[in-house]
Amino acid sequence: MEIFRGRRLWIEQKEVRLPNGLVRNKLIVHPSNAVAILPIEGDTCKLLRQYRPAIWDYIIEAPAGALEPG
Repeated sequence: MEIFRGRRLWIEQKEVRLPNGLVRNKLIVHPSNAVAILPIEGDTCKLLRQYRPAIWDYIIEAPAGALEPG
């Protein structure tokens, strides 16, 4: 069952069978096409410090974005 559909992702609730045989309802997030780059300068790679509200903290990540037609 589709829960949400946005421009960059959609979310569904689905009944899945786990490796141990149990059946559970899970939320599955389907992101759109995306790309990440790892800029390297000499012996250093450049990363971003990004605040993520879902975890109420900052993470370090590679620069990334969504792919759009054209």
